[in-house]
Amino acid sequence: MCLALAYCLLKDGRLSYLSEIVMITLAVLELIFVKGKTCFICVALLMTCTMWRHYRQYRLEDLKDRENYGRIFEMLVRIVYIPVVIVDRFVKLCGLRRYKKVLVRLAVYSFAICAAAVLLLTLYCRQLKPLLNLIPGLGSAKSRLFLGRAAFDVFDVLPLGNNIPQWGFSGSEGGVDLYFALDSGYIKLLLEYGVIAFALILGIMTWAQLRLYKEKRYYAVFILAIFAIDGLMEYWIIKIGYNIFILLASCSLMTADERNAAKEEQLSPVKAKSWRSVIAAAVCCILFAVWCVTAYPISSWRGWTPVKGATVVIPGAFIDGVGSETLVADRLGKAAEYVNTHKDAQIILCSNDADALKEILIETGLVEEERIHVDAEATSVDSMLENTRKIIREEKMPPRITICACTMQQERISRHAAKMKIPLNSLTVDMPWTLYLPNFAIEQGRVLR
Repeated sequence: MCLALAYCLLKDGRLSYLSEIVMITLAVLELIFVKGKTCFICVALLMTCTMWRHYRQYRLEDLKDRENYGRIFEMLVRIVYIPVVIVDRFVKLCGLRRYKKVLVRLAVYSFAICAAAVLLLTLYCRQLKPLLNLIPGLGSAKSRLFLGRAAFDVFDVLPLGNNIPQWGFSGSEGGVDLYFALDSGYIKLLLEYGVIAFALILGIMTWAQLRLYKEKRYYAVFILAIFAIDGLMEYWIIKIGYNIFILLASCSLMTADERNAAKEEQLSPVKAKSWRSVIAAAVCCILFAVWCVTAYPISSWRGWTPVKGATVVIPGAFIDGVGSETLVADRLGKAAEYVNTHKDAQIILCSNDADALKEILIETGLVEEERIHVDAEATSVDSMLENTRKIIREEKMPPRITICACTMQQERISRHAAKMKIPLNSLTVDMPWTLYLPNFAIEQGRVLR
């Protein structure tokens, strides 16, 4: 997505029909195989704007030269441009072009607007959960909001940020289902890098858009606005390897006359940088690199350091419904699999028959005895979480708590943990469909009560 934005920026939107079709095809393939909804939406916005400019300028008249394109390619282009033609007709019928200046002005401050929007959604996502459940297709976007809210529960907003342990690659770590990560660029920037870096990056990006706006480079302003939208759910804004647009704040921009001359010569819309601009850009990159390098040792003074494993909690019968006894072996096996792949991971058995379960783990050789802890006093979800936190503190176990249970039980425990401000991860145990239906009915009854 970042490459597509950079390519369109350097070409100033003057793409060939082949380039447009290739970019659309790649976006569709990513949506199908990678499930990248945010990337697809951003590329769709980018190509709609780019193709609309192309259509308004040529009205597909340049397609008549069949020696270059061919009959089949011409037909394909006309099919692809159908949505663009519909957009053009809709804009004309509704007279929306008179709002162009308002939209461009909003786009100039898109980074501040997007940052404020995602912060509000993250802070109030629990109150908005009934509304979010009504919106189809949110997928991981909703879970990312709740993960961000969990991070706000644990970490403070500091000038120099926090060292926040995060785990998971596309939802898995070492083949075991586990995930905790801050994917929103704005939330990650605020909590990990701190208020200073948050204000600095947003200020630089807004300054770059203001420069483009003053030069009437509205297409470039729109491209940076798309990048700001992508930051709602992705963290590329803090990666200098992806956020090359930050250089627009210091490079020399072409005037209107120079851009007109460049259209004939097919030059880049960014003028060759002077030594002063190169030095300024280099200083910005060095400062950003120094900040990234020093962020960890500075924030680690708060006392929270990352660990390789977690404390796996196996809940007792007080969280179960129908047929819970048939899932005990699955839970023990899942927890043992995780513990054996993470050297410092520990297990806490929270049930009345915890001693018997401990014997099973030891006799079968699944887990060493010193890595198993027992909590036979837990009689509810709240007492389980409170006792777990106490055991972790006393035994100096890994602070990350991971619940090994079925999905519905994890959701119930997560509701209690949210009230107690305890962040949780999950090891999901699959439930047979014969047990899922009665347990689903029981769970809905609990929710209604």
